[in-house]
Amino acid sequence: MSAKMKRRRRHDRRKRILTHRCENALFFARGTFPASARAFATCSCGARAFSRGDDPGFHADFYDQHSYCDAEAV
Repeated sequence: MSAKMKRRRRHDRRKRILTHRCENALFFARGTFPASARAFATCSCGARAFSRGDDPGFHADFYDQHSYCDAEAV
């Protein structure tokens, strides 16, 4: 791999990491979901979560963790 391609890959990775950090900060400060989120979930208690990956069990895990919220609401 040429030096130019290595630099470009390093730059792209750094830019992606910085963008994710900025999106994470906005998510925790304002509660807005980032543009890079592929899946997101909201609970009746107000908890919110998002995932950037293709995790097939994301929703199931989130709602399993918050199953007590629905039980308390009833």
